[in-house]
Amino acid sequence: MARTKQVAQRGSRTSYKSSSASESSPTGPNKRPRTDQWDGADSEAGGARTLDEEFWFEDGSIILVAGNLEFRVFKSILAEYSPVFSDMFRLPQPPSPPSSSEDADEPADPCPVVHLSDAPEDLRHILRVTMPKSNTSPFTHKPSYHMLSATLRLGHKYQMYDLVTHGTTYLQKYFTADLAAWEDGLVYDDEPFKRVYAIGVVNLARLLAEPTLLPTALLTCCTLGANIAKGFTREDGTHESLSPHDLGLCFAARSRLAGRAVILAATVFSPPVSDGCARPQKCREALQTALANLKKPQTAEQLMDADIFSPDARDLGWGNTGQCAGCLEMVRRRDSERRFALWKLLPMIMGVEDVLDSDAWSEASDR
Repeated sequence: MARTKQVAQRGSRTSYKSSSASESSPTGPNKRPRTDQWDGADSEAGGARTLDEEFWFEDGSIILVAGNLEFRVFKSILAEYSPVFSDMFRLPQPPSPPSSSEDADEPADPCPVVHLSDAPEDLRHILRVTMPKSNTSPFTHKPSYHMLSATLRLGHKYQMYDLVTHGTTYLQKYFTADLAAWEDGLVYDDEPFKRVYAIGVVNLARLLAEPTLLPTALLTCCTLGANIAKGFTREDGTHESLSPHDLGLCFAARSRLAGRAVILAATVFSPPVSDGCARPQKCREALQTALANLKKPQTAEQLMDADIFSPDARDLGWGNTGQCAGCLEMVRRRDSERRFALWKLLPMIMGVEDVLDSDAWSEASDR
């Protein structure tokens, strides 16, 4: 929120627009995909600006301008978090002149002003982390996707490495190498992530060179249907979508996943019955019925669910076909073993083995 009091556009200011090499390089397997980027034009356009309601400290030592908002904060705190801000604040900066012609006879405000090219919404998220109004960690109570995204993007830009590490670690709880954690379905409960935000997680993984996020983030993108091409809009109005490269990976992976799902199901229900089966004839018929059910349209649609590791995909109806307890346990064991074997191959299935070593993923899966 911003104060209703408006200030006229101030005079000459230090302007800072920074982009990392990964943001300006062409999109590729290890590059950040293009998005409609905030250009910070409003902060340089000469229009009226307002004081941010949340971050305007009268005793602040620096005014940051993002869009049409001014944030008066403490440069020593920002400099401690970010070597980029530290270097920026060492540059000579003119003091803030009077906010209107009526105040021209008043002395200039000694608080220097720095223009940033960031969206004010993103900057506010960073300030909430660096200058919290409470002693709670921003990553302990399900932060929103937008908060995480802004923290990671600006943390990367301003070299706030601790923030990037904390934010990445939080994301890895959801987009994980741990199959058991993935099967809990946390990423599908819309808190704090809607499925479509997996597109943003893929883009963050590329930006931050965190390939361990890619397999499950791309896997989730494969479940989006038509929305995979639409993308989504961040809270600052920026549109976010997959790069053509990552979109192609998802299309290719869907075919591979569908084939693996059919093989998985056929293997799980194949004879023979379990050792010590209590009802061999009936259990053989039950397994044959389960195999026959794979031909039904509704079962085929379930098998075509791109995430063959999700809780829904695991329920193929084999618990309702009349097996004895021993055969039912055998089928469950087969299912778990086959899925875990496939999980270890996920980087290859998703087409990211060029940036994520399969052995490293497999070791992480075993932990």
